[in-house]
Formats: sequence, C-alpha cells, structure tokens
Amino acid sequence: MTLALTNGNGAGPGARREPHPRRVAVVGGGLAGITAALDCARAGAQVTLLESRPRLGGAAEATPMTYQIHGKQYVVIAAGGHAQITEEPQSDAIVAFALP
Repeated sequence: MTLALTNGNGAGPGARREPHPRRVAVVGGGLAGITAALDCARAGAQVTLLESRPRLGGAAEATPMTYQIHGKQYVVIAAGGHAQITEEPQSDAIVAFALP
C-alpha cells in the first residue's frame, strides 16, 4: 500500500507553499510511521507512506484495545510475544498510550 499525503500543491495540510517541496518516504504504516508521516506533511513535505500490508496499523492492529478512565481515552498495544531468538528469555509488555 502506498499513501501520499498532500493538499494538492505538494505540501502537507496547513503548510506554506514552496517552489520545490521536500520529499519524504516513510516506511511502515504503524502508529510511529503514521505519526512521522503526518508530522512531515504538516512541516510542508510531500510525503509517501509505504506499508507492505493492505491496511495501516502495524502492531496496533494486533491488539485493538481502547478504554476510557476519568474521561481520558487510551489505546493499548501488546509489545513482545516474539519467538525465542536468543538463548536469553525475552519479556512481553502491554503499553498504554493516552490520546489527546
């Protein structure tokens, strides 16, 4: 999947028009890749987001958990669960991110 983020003039949303916009390729459509692509587009770059899967989300797709506490929304991602690569044990973690 390839997703291009522009506002029609080669720049990201809200960016000033430049004669030769910067071009950025972001590899990976997970939360970090999507965030990097949006940040670059807001800074005025012409961004291409590359993802090998047919949909965005990366590891967040594996654990689509959200919850709300005291009016604040959180998204939860499972980090780990990898196959044993080395002889040393690997740990798993559940990470929660607060949404703005």
